[in-house]
Amino acid sequence: MGLVTSGIGIVTVVLLIAIFVVSAGRFVLGAMCLPSMMALTAITYFFVMPAISLSGNNEAHFGMVLTTLEWPHFAVLLYALGAYAACVAGRRDLAVDPARPRLVERRSSDAVFWFLAASAAAGIAVTVALGRLNLMADENYSASITADVSDFSFLNMSFTMLLPLTLVVLIRENFNARSLVVLVVVCLILLTTGFRTRLIFMGYTVAASFLLMRRIKIRVSYIVVGTIVGILGGNAMGQARTYGQGVDLAKLDGMTWTDILFSFGGEVGSLYAFSFTASNPLPELIFGKPWIVGMARLIPSFIWKDKPGPDYLAHYLGGFSTEGVEQAGVSAPQHVEMLLQFGWVGLPILAFLYFCLAIHLVRRLNHLGREARIAGCALVPVFFGFYMQTRGYFFQILADGLFTFGPLFLMHLWDKRSLGRPIAPASRTFTFIGRL
Repeated sequence: MGLVTSGIGIVTVVLLIAIFVVSAGRFVLGAMCLPSMMALTAITYFFVMPAISLSGNNEAHFGMVLTTLEWPHFAVLLYALGAYAACVAGRRDLAVDPARPRLVERRSSDAVFWFLAASAAAGIAVTVALGRLNLMADENYSASITADVSDFSFLNMSFTMLLPLTLVVLIRENFNARSLVVLVVVCLILLTTGFRTRLIFMGYTVAASFLLMRRIKIRVSYIVVGTIVGILGGNAMGQARTYGQGVDLAKLDGMTWTDILFSFGGEVGSLYAFSFTASNPLPELIFGKPWIVGMARLIPSFIWKDKPGPDYLAHYLGGFSTEGVEQAGVSAPQHVEMLLQFGWVGLPILAFLYFCLAIHLVRRLNHLGREARIAGCALVPVFFGFYMQTRGYFFQILADGLFTFGPLFLMHLWDKRSLGRPIAPASRTFTFIGRL
């Protein structure tokens, strides 16, 4: 507990709580709006998680001992200030209700939707055929990840595309039984992949879309309960999953709810990576290299095999002494890449710029048709506030962002009509007619 109760830690968590609560009462998405999701994620990852999982000040992970979180908390403070400043500057865009009907609604293309759905299905089918996904629950299945197969790692984007496409189906069908069947099937596919992040995405965005459509205010209490359920569910999945083979509930035998609550698994590694980078002198700054790498990695490996990679991320592994940690999947939050790019001065500036990009995306999404508008505006807070902050590699964010939001824009590519203004309240309409 001492790790999170330093002076700078208390100042940071108080600021984050204030941002979360104030923003929840100001914007349409309530406690799931962009600044609230940013603050909630920071509280959960950098305060709640270490307080729960690290009972003492000398807990080790892959040979690295974590003794302080003061510098990471200072980085979180700078990041939050930059991100919230962007949200304040773009408050008008965040206040627009995507669920309110427009006078003129743009139409999405069914042909494009089905083409994208078929592409996602084909990508999943190829992944199964390559032996990387045991979708049929074959007991004799064994993963066959070879060098040749790794050239097709871009097929993972098929699973990312399932998120916006499923939301469009749910919204278009008004969450009827048929659309819920689609949701269950997609969740089973995502569960088999073993990636918890996509399931968290799905849970939050489905809830946000449903509440928006039903005109139900998204209260702080709803999100607190949802976060607790998400932590327990994510930890349980982390204990029982095998990538590409699904979840074996037998692995949870003998575990209590308390055991599951404390079982953050590899997620704790991000705290160590963060602490090592923030608490030590920074190496030579890399400036715009992550952006170059991000663009290069959009090209499939079988086309460009020797493209540049994110070798700069190896810096944060310097604090680990256990052999083979490079293959352990230890990741770092976005703050680390920002520090490596432009140092401490650049951290809040980059946070401001990235969240300005998020708000610009909200503005563009609000010019789409109803289904894409609601789905996109529900996805933005989770993508930028949660995913981008905790994963943070620009090359990964760029690729996932294109396949998360790109389908929503592609479905409206051939409808050039400008979107009408939101329909005015009925009382104003009748007053206007009376004057005629």
